[in-house]
Amino acid sequence: MDHPVAAEVAWTAAIAGFPTLRFNFRGVGASQGAPGGPEERLEDCEAALRVLEENAQVATAAVASLGASASTVCSLTDLHPGISGVCLISPSDILLADLARVPVRLLAIVGEEETSLPRAALAAAVTEAGGRLEVIENDDASFRRHLTYVGKTVAHWLEELGS
Repeated sequence: MDHPVAAEVAWTAAIAGFPTLRFNFRGVGASQGAPGGPEERLEDCEAALRVLEENAQVATAAVASLGASASTVCSLTDLHPGISGVCLISPSDILLADLARVPVRLLAIVGEEETSLPRAALAAAVTEAGGRLEVIENDDASFRRHLTYVGKTVAHWLEELGS
């Protein structure tokens, strides 16, 4: 997955000592198959999570998503007891009521200039879930100005999960 934000998060997490796995859903980018609906995306997430746990020989893992993948990752927490945390970067296309029910440690990262979700409602849903909302000043969903800060924020959050 060559998305600059995903690459930065994975690189920073790996440098901090966390095994990482990036993937595209089937039919997206260079991934094989035809694009699927919500059920197929959930299957793809489950398969990727199993590969990561197997390869890294860990019983738990944190999961991050970009944009519209937020709802899939939140659904994954209902099916997989090995998820220790969820990080949603620039979440979109998600019902905030679903977000408020995330049962694991939650981090949401958005750019100050993003408008995909109402900020006050997003903050309330994240707080209701016991999570944290990180707003990157003077940036949008692409994080062109402060991309390294996104990676460092995720790496710090991963460290918190481990303690």
